[in-house]
Amino acid sequence: ISSGSLHVPTTAKSNGTCGEKSARLIVVWSEDDDSKAKKLTAPSNVTLNDKQPAIDHNILVFNFVNDGKIATLDSVQGSIFMDPIHFPNPA
Repeated sequence: ISSGSLHVPTTAKSNGTCGEKSARLIVVWSEDDDSKAKKLTAPSNVTLNDKQPAIDHNILVFNFVNDGKIATLDSVQGSIFMDPIHFPNPA
């Protein structure tokens, strides 16, 4: 097992949804170059699951719930593209 840091660039795109009881923040970015990252969009209906096809960008989804008094982070989902520069020998 190894550890590392995840850096979200300033070129990342964001989107989200808000409701009375829940909210979602979606952040999308690419690792390869700024021009590609600027072309990415963050769709508001992203869901991550094991059947999702391979993608060449990174997605973080933050799900919040609101009990009427305070909003709290309920869950975080992520899909990180294992590019050969940052992940030279993926297992």
